[in-house]
Amino acid sequence: MKRFFTFTLSLLLPALLLAQSKVTLNPGGSIAGPANEVLKIRTAVNADRGFSKITPYDQSLDALNGTIDTLNWAPHSAYNVNFGFFGQDYMVQWFEAPTEMDITAVSVMPSDDENTAISVKLVSMAWDRDQIQSTQSTGPAWWGYYEATGNGFNDVGGFEEDSDVTGAWIEKGQGETNQWGSPFGADLWSDLGEGAPITIENGVESWVSMDLLGFNPQVVTGELFGVVTKNDGQTLDAGRSGWLASNQLGITGFKLYRNGRLSADDYGWWTRLYSWDFNVAVVLTGDRAPVIASMTSLPTTLSTDPRTVDASITDDNPSGGSAGVASATLYYVVDGDTNSVAMTGTEPDFSGVIPGFAPGSEVTYYIVATDVNDLSTSSQPVTYTVFEAVNTILVAYDDTNFGIGTINAFWLSGLPSDTNWYWGVDFWEAPFGPLSVELLSNYEQLYHIMGDGPFNSPPNPGPVYMEWMKQATAESHRNLLLTGQDYGYISGFADTTFPVGSFERDYLGVETLGGQDINYGPNGNDETLPWIIEHVSGDILTGWMDVLYANNDTSVLSYNPTGPLGLSNWIDNMTLDAGTAILTDPNNGGAAVAARN
Repeated sequence: MKRFFTFTLSLLLPALLLAQSKVTLNPGGSIAGPANEVLKIRTAVNADRGFSKITPYDQSLDALNGTIDTLNWAPHSAYNVNFGFFGQDYMVQWFEAPTEMDITAVSVMPSDDENTAISVKLVSMAWDRDQIQSTQSTGPAWWGYYEATGNGFNDVGGFEEDSDVTGAWIEKGQGETNQWGSPFGADLWSDLGEGAPITIENGVESWVSMDLLGFNPQVVTGELFGVVTKNDGQTLDAGRSGWLASNQLGITGFKLYRNGRLSADDYGWWTRLYSWDFNVAVVLTGDRAPVIASMTSLPTTLSTDPRTVDASITDDNPSGGSAGVASATLYYVVDGDTNSVAMTGTEPDFSGVIPGFAPGSEVTYYIVATDVNDLSTSSQPVTYTVFEAVNTILVAYDDTNFGIGTINAFWLSGLPSDTNWYWGVDFWEAPFGPLSVELLSNYEQLYHIMGDGPFNSPPNPGPVYMEWMKQATAESHRNLLLTGQDYGYISGFADTTFPVGSFERDYLGVETLGGQDINYGPNGNDETLPWIIEHVSGDILTGWMDVLYANNDTSVLSYNPTGPLGLSNWIDNMTLDAGTAILTDPNNGGAAVAARN
């Protein structure tokens, strides 16, 4: 049976080639900031460190009494993107003290070292945990800035004690939040408002000792503080530096845009749904609640069977008193009803079981652990769905940058309307986990939109696609639309040859993927700009361009995902084993960039 299949290795949006610009024009006509704020990780970082008990380089810690430990939100491997900041921008990651403690050092993990003029300081947080984390439900939000008249950077100041600040906090929050004021309090560690300069190296964790100022800041149980980094470059929107970051942890990060985030006048502090890979070396001096070092994160499932949650829970008492985990309880919430089950096991290994629920159920669970001194700690809640397949079309959105409504507007607009708005479509979202043959077996059509990640990489989806397509019959079709920023993620963005028997070779007709990222900045190009591509004369899909040229039309096609979706232009070349190229790359010998098989 003849197959007709169009495959684009990246989201292909033909458009007129526009002026060479490093900013994005928003639909309303406003100018956004640099389009390369969030990039994929291009190089490996150093090995993961555990959650605690690091060996700090600062040997003066040996003389301190207490328990040496590290505060971090996750190990390095949990961070998935390169998040940039530019000249005079600040980035802040907040932490909460589990007990009385001394801060001895902080670290940052660079994922880009184009600009090495970075400084670091510590501030207290004025907002409480609930205020900070409530921003996770609102998306990126603009809050305000300190007046800094005459500083040369839009009169925008970051913190009350900064040397350029001349006035009060200028509020930009909306609704009830406009009473919150600045998220930040006084400096905890700075030199009259200025941070300590450091030199960063991509992929190498950079530590800053508090001994530089001759003292270790002290915080008490429950106190919130922020690690602050500043790009000391003197040119706004230039001199990009990047931190390893994640949009999967659910922990809010703060960024000061001195030159505006989405327009020329929305400068100031924003909360982002990203977390930065900052870490804090501490010496704990007081008793603390149990530490839930890890627990099972259950993805969305097709199964209605009970599910087990394992956890590693420990308790110590740096003050020297009694210690130990007295109990651990697993709570789960379904349809607003909260239930609990006592976890079994002994320190550090505990386990509990959530009963099975019907398809369509949403389950949220968390753990509460209590020690012998009646101090308790709660884990972050985790939510999963017992997935229910209803329709024959599945839209799998493997990203979190846009809501499902936006994806519906981009990909399903113009389709026949129905009372459910979704036109008989099921949605599989990124937090649900990777696609499986078991899931896809319920569907005849799959729209797999990978976005800029994809979120669930690895694994390689090719074998899953292939097994699903093998299920096709005359009565049950299999149709796939695959799109995303860069299919090269499957090989770590290295040139790849696909063997006979692979999905890419047998179904797509692609023999080799590469060269990779032909317009990547360090290669002398710019991944934020359009890239000219050419139609194939006589092709049924793109040959219509011949008519334009015959009439002396000078229009050209370009690959430009930055404008409408904010993606980077990671365009790849490929060689074809079978099939026909429909778009080619005139800058690289006419190599194929899109094909049908």
